[in-house]
This record gives sequence, structure tokens and C-alpha cells, in this order.
Amino acid sequence: MSVSPLLISTGDERRPYRTLGLVHGVSVQASNLVRDTKEMIRNWLGGGMVNYDALIERALEVARERMAARARALGADAVLNMRITTSNVVAGGAEVIAYGTAVAWTGPREP
Repeated sequence: MSVSPLLISTGDERRPYRTLGLVHGVSVQASNLVRDTKEMIRNWLGGGMVNYDALIERALEVARERMAARARALGADAVLNMRITTSNVVAGGAEVIAYGTAVAWTGPREP
């Protein structure tokens, strides 16, 4: 079964739509002691903290996927005004929350 593409936008659309509600996705990803030690050394020496970059990227991808799944469950064609926020819930962990407004097009499907 193929899933139709879901528009996710940080902006608003000029097409007519019906608001279905707020949708969100949350992801908390944990690092590990070995990666934390490597990143601590990089922090002292300077340079990119690539393991933490990957941790945040993974958390963001999971949060967006969960948000999109909730929007599809409502019958949405798009998520508009999408926003992302982060926080630290534990040392070495990353929490990413993606949220936006799920909408269904009420006018023509194509812009």
C-alpha cells in the first residue's frame, strides 16, 4: 500500500482548507557512554560533535514521522505552520518535538 505524500510546511497555504487540529510528534533519543566520551574530547579539542549531530537528526526525523502519522490518521492532506522545539530531558539525551496544524484541502488538489 503506497502512502500519498503529505505536505509539511513551515508556512501557510493560500489554498482553501479545513483545519483538522494540532498534531505533534515527540522523539527522545539517548546517546551512550562511549559516544559521550568521544564528544567530550571533541568539545575540549574543538570541532564538530558529529555523534550528537546524528542523534539530533535521528530524533528530528522520528518526531516528523510521528507527527505526519497523526496527521494522516486525521485524514490530513498537509501539516501547515510546522514548528520544532528541543529540550534536554536527561544528560546525553535529546528530545525533539515537531508540531503543526493538520489540514484537509477543500478546494482543488493542485495549486
